Amino acid sequence: MEPARLGGSTAAGATLYLHLGLPKTASTHLQREVFPRLTHVGVRSMPRTGLFTTPADAARDARLMAACFCRSVEVWAARGDEVFAELLGEATPPAEPRTRGLLVSDEAMGRTGSRPRQLGGHLAAMAERAAAWGFPRVRVLCVVRRQDHWLASHYAQGADRRPAASQADFEAMVAEALAPEGERYGFGMLLDYAVLHRALADAVGGDRVTMLPYEWLTREPQRFLGGVLAALDTPPADRERLLAEAPGGGRTNVKGAGGGAWTLSRRPVLPAAARRVLPRALAGRLEWRLRRRFEKQIVLRPDASERILTAYRASNEELARAIGVDLIALGYGPAG
Repeated sequence: MEPARLGGSTAAGATLYLHLGLPKTASTHLQREVFPRLTHVGVRSMPRTGLFTTPADAARDARLMAACFCRSVEVWAARGDEVFAELLGEATPPAEPRTRGLLVSDEAMGRTGSRPRQLGGHLAAMAERAAAWGFPRVRVLCVVRRQDHWLASHYAQGADRRPAASQADFEAMVAEALAPEGERYGFGMLLDYAVLHRALADAVGGDRVTMLPYEWLTREPQRFLGGVLAALDTPPADRERLLAEAPGGGRTNVKGAGGGAWTLSRRPVLPAAARRVLPRALAGRLEWRLRRRFEKQIVLRPDASERILTAYRASNEELARAIGVDLIALGYGPAG
């Protein structure tokens, strides 16, 4: 049995909390609206690094967790002390038990979920180094989202990096993600939530993993926020204050256009050199004319939604049993 927790610490030391995302599950909302209001833990959202400086690290915006989790698990044995020194702004581990927990939030950790065993290995190795730095416990918070909506949101937001972005290209991406001979056991594993849950539980312990459905944020925002605060061991008085201050549910997905449609992200079509030399009004008209050639939205059609949810139904049912939430009632299964 664990010691009683209060404010992220116990007589035996503090807790390291890791918010993994997943991507497309309101991480920005949490990082902007919720985590900065916490007073019982230190918070590092998407921390940057000066430790890792390869071109690949620069392309990842020098994010510390991305740099670590994209490398071999051995990074924690080789450079884990440097990572925690940078996270904490401390040169050496503390001589006395810590009295304050730390929350690290970065979707870069969750993206490794497409390789669940690698993610679990990173978390276990990170936990070992965390203990040496005064955090004997690691707790994980992960938000999941029904897979059909996740794939549509993922495609729409990344459309500016797909020259052929269109309805047909979206449906081809879905087919590839679900195909056993394609990406079902590659990229598609990120959405196999039961496997992900098992990997997290194996790494840090099942009672130290909290998985919450994204759908609560818009349907039952107080329940969603309460789940987040509970996962972070927020003291009762602070929890009541934060729940009272929280706004009602809202639309957090900027790409969902309603009616099953999703607006595609687009970079400017007019070349940068032309935008620099042309009058702004003329450049705007030319950009508008050029954009007319491209599709503006994709639609998550019922047949595509059913294929996606059927592919993941067994996994969703297993996760529902593990976390005690009726995910099928939240849309994590095909209609009927």
